[in-house]
Amino acid sequence: MLQKMKRILVVGPKRDYQRIIDVLYQAGSIHLEDAKSESAGTMEISPLDTFNPDEISSLLSRIRGQIQILTPVDSRKQKKSPFIDKYARLSHEDLVITATSICDSLEDTLRTLENRKGDLDVRYTTLLRYEKIIKKISPLEQQLPTLEGFEVTILIIQKEFESVLDVIHPFLSEITKNQFEFISADLDEKNIAVITVFSKKYANKVHDFLYSKNVNEVRIPQEYTNMPLDDALVLIQADKDAIRAEISEIEEKIRDLSTVWYAELVTLKTLLTDYLEETSAYSHFGQTEYTFVVKGWIPKKFLPATRKALMDSFGESVVV
Repeated sequence: MLQKMKRILVVGPKRDYQRIIDVLYQAGSIHLEDAKSESAGTMEISPLDTFNPDEISSLLSRIRGQIQILTPVDSRKQKKSPFIDKYARLSHEDLVITATSICDSLEDTLRTLENRKGDLDVRYTTLLRYEKIIKKISPLEQQLPTLEGFEVTILIIQKEFESVLDVIHPFLSEITKNQFEFISADLDEKNIAVITVFSKKYANKVHDFLYSKNVNEVRIPQEYTNMPLDDALVLIQADKDAIRAEISEIEEKIRDLSTVWYAELVTLKTLLTDYLEETSAYSHFGQTEYTFVVKGWIPKKFLPATRKALMDSFGESVVV
């Protein structure tokens, strides 16, 4: 159904621009036009410059990042966030200040916990890989010589590239003057594990060659070398247990923080997202030195209610 429209111009004190926008936004009935094109005699109407959407977008990114780290709190029994009433009464400027303060207070703690947990996760995954390799090659340990000054290197070769072994073996024989060990065994259905033992004086040339052939070398950490492989497996298991225990402590700290802050951050995210959407129309607004200007069209039947809402909030200081 077509509606009869009325052209509308709203002028009020610039200091009240945010409250004026709130009232008009709640009315939700104005189709905005560019107020900067409105004539104001000799007075120039310029773009509204009191709002920086990038600041709100950046703040929302911080809040979303912190929410992602925290553990969701079960709020299914709550019909609405207990913080809505608390924050909905704030001006947008105070809302931004409050949200920024909360983010600042959580930033270092959450970043430290998240980074440490990430490091531990990577370390744990690496240990699992070492453990799998060592378990596969441990039956070969009795074939390895225990010589001072020799280096043990483990290679992982994809079975589809197994032919590279025919290149590696003669090279090692040549560079080490045939003083080396070369033992291979299936690691899994796709990979072969190769153990090489050679004098450390040839190490640089051997590693340079393997690198040039894109061979995947597995460098077992120093703390797991120079010991029987069974002992290395025991030490790896102990390190895995310690990592799991520390991760559990970190997750408990995050749960404690979530109990305090999760619902509050979600509420702030909701309100600031609404604020950002509301202010997407700010480019249409204009200002003079002391006044705030809104221009647009409104369905005729909504005009009395909009006029009354502005009158109730601002009296004679806002002109329609």
